[in-house]
Amino acid sequence: MLLKHFICEFVLQTDEIALSKRKYGSWLSLQHIMHHAFGTLVILQLFHIEIKFIVALLFLEAFIHYHVDWIHMRYGARSYRNKHYWQWLGAEQFSHQLTVILMMIFLIQFTNLVDI
Repeated sequence: MLLKHFICEFVLQTDEIALSKRKYGSWLSLQHIMHHAFGTLVILQLFHIEIKFIVALLFLEAFIHYHVDWIHMRYGARSYRNKHYWQWLGAEQFSHQLTVILMMIFLIQFTNLVDI
């Protein structure tokens, strides 16, 4: 999941996608979320997770990720020379990683992902 996040967040994301996140509901920002959702879908299917959990987690991840990105681009500093830019970027990425961790905790708790 962390590798998927890296690929969707830093490899597949273009400058146009990043800048589009300022406008709520923009097609490119939704495309970015679809990259994440598709990657998550593939990973969860590899582990034979029940479809009801997959759907719930895809919607949850998409909703949280979209809004974290939008808040960051709407209110965060624009220039990497501004120290607040790095604080906003760090907070955004921390939020995304925390979402992944919480998704994994949910899967461990409510599915047979790990047989304890």
